[in-house]
Amino acid sequence: MKIYHSAFNLPKDIINPFEGKKIGLLRSFYPKPDSRKPEYCSDLFLDSGAFSAFRKKITLDVKDYASYLKKEGHFWEVIASLDVIGNPVESVKNQRYLTDLKLNVIPTFHHGEDFKYLHKIMNEFPYIALGGMVFKNTWLRGWLDECWKELKNYKGKVHGFGLTDFDLMLRYPWESVDSTTASRAGRIGIILSPWGQLDISKGLKAYVHEHVTTPKKIEKVMEWLDSVYPGLISSFDQISSPTKEASQLRCIINVLYLEGLATKSKKK
Repeated sequence: MKIYHSAFNLPKDIINPFEGKKIGLLRSFYPKPDSRKPEYCSDLFLDSGAFSAFRKKITLDVKDYASYLKKEGHFWEVIASLDVIGNPVESVKNQRYLTDLKLNVIPTFHHGEDFKYLHKIMNEFPYIALGGMVFKNTWLRGWLDECWKELKNYKGKVHGFGLTDFDLMLRYPWESVDSTTASRAGRIGIILSPWGQLDISKGLKAYVHEHVTTPKKIEKVMEWLDSVYPGLISSFDQISSPTKEASQLRCIINVLYLEGLATKSKKK
């Protein structure tokens, strides 16, 4: 499984903090595409930004998207089609328009759509996506079970948009997923760990089950960090302060943790 980290940026002077490994990044056409590839980036995934535009009641023009892809599409390793949220018929039209222009884009089947649209894209495309999963973890597993039941004979690749649940990342044979978890959690003082999301911040307020405040808990976290990421963190204060530098380190720890999960999924 490949993870594309979204809403993730590090300063230019950070060359490659990920143990020499490069990571995938997801960026959006809306509101503004950024095709620059940092030193630590292996490949770029372009999302249309349709979900963000939908929430702001903005309509994206498929011709504008096509024009951009004709000029800049070679910078992106994977490109999503332009969806029309809540209107699968128009989404299919956009997909057809883009593929007729020889643009290699992947279609998305969203929660709430008739499964006939899933079968349609399964029959036509070697790489598809499942979407509409943001903020819906209460029923998400049941819907994904249904989707993967329909996908059992599909020979292509499947991407999961906006997937933040670790168990769901590992439950299904995804080709790739994207997630804001690493950056979002790091910015509010959280690191990802085998014990779940740990609030290690001083001066920030993160609402999670486990708060690392006692000397015993701090020692346990530091022992774990030193065992899995030796030499990365020298002191607890280095990652627990509300500074920009501490936030960046938390994000790096979170990326490393998610990349470890991805590696684990490949070994299954």
